[in-house]
Amino acid sequence: MINIEFWPDHIKITGHAGYAQKGQDIVCAAVSILYMTFSTCLETLDIECEPEETQSEAGTELRWQKPLGTAGIVLLTALRTGLFALANTYPENVTIHDFKPL
Repeated sequence: MINIEFWPDHIKITGHAGYAQKGQDIVCAAVSILYMTFSTCLETLDIECEPEETQSEAGTELRWQKPLGTAGIVLLTALRTGLFALANTYPENVTIHDFKPL
């Protein structure tokens, strides 16, 4: 199960989907690409939130030191929309804990 936590100043993703074998897991791939798009956009679009990413074997955590601003909130909303859609489609593989809704 992939566990996703949304906090006011960060997102944390841990676990494994377990939908299919490693390298063939479409649920894991979907979560990964949504997250990678979000984190890459925060850095490359010059959104001045000072993102800091920490990765471990358990998962990844992305914190922003300053408010996201309008562009960052749009990106976060897109990420949340995609991840919530996945969690609704694959409830045995993805769970979301939303500690502060937008």
